[in-house]
Amino acid sequence: MKLSRREYHRVHVEGRVAYIRRDRVNGLSEVEAIIFDCDGVLIDTRRSYDQTIGRTVCFILDRLVGFSFPRRVITSSIIYTLRGSGGFNSDWDSTYVILLYLFSRLPKPFLLRFHEARQGVVHPPESTPALAETLRSLASALRGSLPEKWVRERVKAMRAGLSRFVEQADHRGVSSLEGRLLADSQPEWRRAAVRSFKALLGYPERAGQSLLATVFDEIFYGARLFQRVHRRGAQFYMGAGTIENETVMIKASTLRQLVAMVGSSNVGIASGRGSAATEKTLGRLLNYFNPRARVHLEDEELLADHHPMQEAKAKPAPYALLKSARAMKRFTRALYVGDSAEDVIMARRANEVDPRFLFAGVISGAHHQRKRRMFVEANADVILSSANQLPRILRACQRNALSRK
Repeated sequence: MKLSRREYHRVHVEGRVAYIRRDRVNGLSEVEAIIFDCDGVLIDTRRSYDQTIGRTVCFILDRLVGFSFPRRVITSSIIYTLRGSGGFNSDWDSTYVILLYLFSRLPKPFLLRFHEARQGVVHPPESTPALAETLRSLASALRGSLPEKWVRERVKAMRAGLSRFVEQADHRGVSSLEGRLLADSQPEWRRAAVRSFKALLGYPERAGQSLLATVFDEIFYGARLFQRVHRRGAQFYMGAGTIENETVMIKASTLRQLVAMVGSSNVGIASGRGSAATEKTLGRLLNYFNPRARVHLEDEELLADHHPMQEAKAKPAPYALLKSARAMKRFTRALYVGDSAEDVIMARRANEVDPRFLFAGVISGAHHQRKRRMFVEANADVILSSANQLPRILRACQRNALSRK
């Protein structure tokens, strides 16, 4: 999408392009607080969370079918499509609907045998060891029931079908897709198998209660950090966590400049990511953030008496953004910096409560053209190639230098 010169200033900062809405320059000149999302803004998670989605899907399907399920079925475009829908901020959700779809496409004899085997499994109390034993029992009962050749010959078809499936996702998230696999138009044998598979996955319960969440978090954190976060040992995956693949996107010099501009009390975080994972990757850079203005929704989820997290807290609800802002000193305007459709919606909903929020969308990484189009259609106040462009952009707006271009 070509951005209209009447709507946006196009400027080069840090050797890359940024876009600033002409009618938001004055508002941006009043920014006195900055709140960041983590993933895709402060931290590059393409080789951590993105990989974990594919590896979790294949780990569970591998165990059931008895051979290595082809990971190339799940592309980065499929993951991005879900995130761009406005309803899939949680990667557990993305993993769940991908698993559900791929399982539902397996041949009728396998699904019938799975459903029958699932009915015969005694359901033990919810615990990680019990989940592991259940999976082993099912794998034993299903051994040899699906030819590997059947899957290998259908990789392209499954990938194309999954791509079409996720394109139907919208802001309702899981419910916008799950119902399609359980609709009356589906044959009863398939619906019965999908319901049994849902019960096995245990979505949306937390790690230790849900097979999906447990495998996902073990692969992401690795055994040592998983035990620290969840206070239980890993059962499925003992290798290094994909979190080790993460890289930091924000520079220390950027954070120093922003702290100098708005004060150390007025730089915060509002993210679905947990504090342990954030500290692991950002390390000393977290010293630039007001600790009381750091809101990590995963932490609140782990401390909750029930699960899943109430919709009043989970993105795109404005809870995290408003809570971070409340911990700051008085400000005229706050800028929220995010990279997803949920972040745009969250900023918009926060404005309905407190009309002082502006939004900056970061389009770094893969699919940047699609992200830019999304942010333009959402009327983002600023569109950045990198959060490191922020200090110069804010200073330019304060000088009103852009209005003369």
